[in-house]
Amino acid sequence: MPAKNAKEIRISNLTNLYRAVLKSAPVTRKALADKVNLSLMTVSTLVDQLIGLGLITTSPVKDNNKSGRKADLLSPNVDDKRILVVDLTKYSYTYDVLDLQLESIIDSEYYDYDASLSYLSNLTKFYEQMRSRLESDGYFGKLTGVVVVAPGPFLSDKELVINKRIPELSHIKIKDFTQSYFPDIITFVDEDVKFTAYSLLEHFADLDGKIAVYIYISEGVGGAMIHDLKIITGKTGIAGDVGQMMVSNNQNYEDVLSIHSLYRELTGVDTNNVNYSGTISRLLMEKERNKEKFNSCLLEVHKNLTMLLYSITWLVNPDIVFIDCDYLCEIDPEYQTKITEMLNEKFLEHEYHVPEFVSLENNLKGSSRGGGLKALELFIKNAANNS
Repeated sequence: MPAKNAKEIRISNLTNLYRAVLKSAPVTRKALADKVNLSLMTVSTLVDQLIGLGLITTSPVKDNNKSGRKADLLSPNVDDKRILVVDLTKYSYTYDVLDLQLESIIDSEYYDYDASLSYLSNLTKFYEQMRSRLESDGYFGKLTGVVVVAPGPFLSDKELVINKRIPELSHIKIKDFTQSYFPDIITFVDEDVKFTAYSLLEHFADLDGKIAVYIYISEGVGGAMIHDLKIITGKTGIAGDVGQMMVSNNQNYEDVLSIHSLYRELTGVDTNNVNYSGTISRLLMEKERNKEKFNSCLLEVHKNLTMLLYSITWLVNPDIVFIDCDYLCEIDPEYQTKITEMLNEKFLEHEYHVPEFVSLENNLKGSSRGGGLKALELFIKNAANNS
């Protein structure tokens, strides 16, 4: 790997410094220098640049000592800039507006998908409503970036999203479409699992030097691998779609682990166009109506998830595996214990060390927060390249 030039090092330092402020605010320059392992002089120069970009603000430290230079406290500037995160991972679209602490500042509204209209017509209607609200609420002029969370890998050379979950989206150049509503604003499109994996780098500091795997199981199945605080991607930027790994000759893991596949196995009815909450409600009704069949189908989900984790563990040998399975959390709160027991049994004969498994909470809002982090990184990079 070629050595970074001076500009690349400065961009990397600015990005890492902002993330350190985000995590530790309010924080002094000296404490920040210790956290990022840079000299106080270098940190002060970089902080001044972040202040100039409007990303952080300062406030005085209460100090009775009247001699010497007064220290100041650094915090993200939560008043002046906003990030828009558009979530297209379901037919019931939604969006979030984040401040520079990556906190949501609006009540998100789900778009009520109209099945009588085409996908493009629904998407157009959603974008028009979203832009109108942002303008009326005064957020439009404060946007520093727009992030589109997609249900599958985004191929930048073709400008298309590749996925089975929402096939209609695969025919739309979503980045161009988004920029037509938000011109001259940095726009970034990527898959939901990669954004959530990106957010984990901020939440879990002990990933340094470790291999971690993130697995998302909901309406689709995906994943990403993290090594030494970096997301590992292929040549085209795809993080690793574990949902496409084959279970049998004609089924992959998305076919047997998604929430829609469980409901289809239970009832024979396809719910791909039904939103997540609607499918959960139907599953819970089936759980009460036919407990024996429900438990039998759920056991197959447990077995398939165990096999997926078993295969990944042999392939990657991770230190930690993050499982983000919202629907299993709701219908089977003890699923993680059951999966761990199954894995321990499978690995027992090989005397293999089972990695740590962490079930992520639904309120992490990983894809939204990860999208916000990426938008800030691109804003800093763009500003540094133009300075």
